[in-house]
Amino acid sequence: MEPEALLVTLDRASPVPVLRQVYLELRRAILAGAIPPGGRLPPTRALAAHLGIARNSVVAAYEQLLAEGFIEGRVGAGSFVSRDMPEPLELPPPPRPRRPPPSRMPGNTAPRPSTPAAARSTTAPCRSGAA
Repeated sequence: MEPEALLVTLDRASPVPVLRQVYLELRRAILAGAIPPGGRLPPTRALAAHLGIARNSVVAAYEQLLAEGFIEGRVGAGSFVSRDMPEPLELPPPPRPRRPPPSRMPGNTAPRPSTPAAARSTTAPCRSGAA
């Protein structure tokens, strides 16, 4: 299979790392049937050269797909889409922005809890000299 046939596209302006983009695009193509079970993936060097990225990024994407059972590697023959596909894994949703604690949210005028009396210092000032 030629790398051009995969329709892997990268968004270089995206905050998503290139490795993750390659993984997601290949996973999408496999699940959509664009690369059928038993279908051969392009060699990592060819795909990396086609996309203009480091081969390590493509190798890492292939390794993730292999670990999840989407592809199989055959020594000397290349990488192929698994004939026994795993159940599609749901990708986690993107992380939500963190919210400030309730006591610091705008409009919240509730007083902050004070330090408990037992935690306050109860030592007397130190006097120098003999008593």
